[in-house]
Amino acid sequence: MKSEKQLTFQEMRPDVEQRRTHIKENRHLLSLVLDGVTDPRNLGGIFRLADAALIERIYLFRCPEFQITPKIKRISRSATETVPFTIVKNIAEIEALQKERTLIALEYTDRSVSYTQIKFEKNPVLVIGNEQTGVSQELLDLCAQSMHIPMHGFNTSMNVMCATAVGVYGLLEKMSTE
Repeated sequence: MKSEKQLTFQEMRPDVEQRRTHIKENRHLLSLVLDGVTDPRNLGGIFRLADAALIERIYLFRCPEFQITPKIKRISRSATETVPFTIVKNIAEIEALQKERTLIALEYTDRSVSYTQIKFEKNPVLVIGNEQTGVSQELLDLCAQSMHIPMHGFNTSMNVMCATAVGVYGLLEKMSTE
């Protein structure tokens, strides 16, 4: 039996510029606000996820002195070059975003619902919190809703990058069915 030849990247996507144009024109209307996410591994992983999911934009809030380090670039597989991002300087920028979009915190609260049950009217922006402290109260107050990932094991939380992936793909699924 003859084995099939595995395609190279160039064979799968022979025109890189055409692919870049397609990606730019077909981003999902889902963005992320990273509230104080500082670990380079999580930042790089979230940029890589944002590329895979065609996230519209990442807003970096309370990410002091953010810069694309070699570690973030390596972990993101250079997605920092293709995923649009904005460094947010003050809360007023998030308040302006809130007027246009539905802010949804990925945070377990007394009013949060499972990510599978979330409903929204305007295009969502998923708010992701700091690795240790979660979404700040200041941003929670701006969010229309909170959603959580049900935890069935001993631990009560997931790594922020993994949780972001679950939340992003959950919202994308909701957006494609509504």
